[in-house]
Amino acid sequence: MCAQPPGDILVFLTGQEEIEATEELLKQRTKGLGTRIGELIICPIYANLPSELQVGEGPKLSSQGSSKGAACALSAHS
Repeated sequence: MCAQPPGDILVFLTGQEEIEATEELLKQRTKGLGTRIGELIICPIYANLPSELQVGEGPKLSSQGSSKGAACALSAHS
């Protein structure tokens, strides 16, 4: 496995159902890894997401990630 530079992740999916399923899968898999990986902040983005849960009000994404880990934005490709 090759090492990647620090940074955040943007994933385009087909819609809300796939975003929600992927979010749950990522939460389960990263929880199982414990402290072997840095923190992964999962940020779903889709039209029906309530405004209080949208990325604009949550963690900010950056091209450098953070010392604690990275953010993963799950977005519908429109």
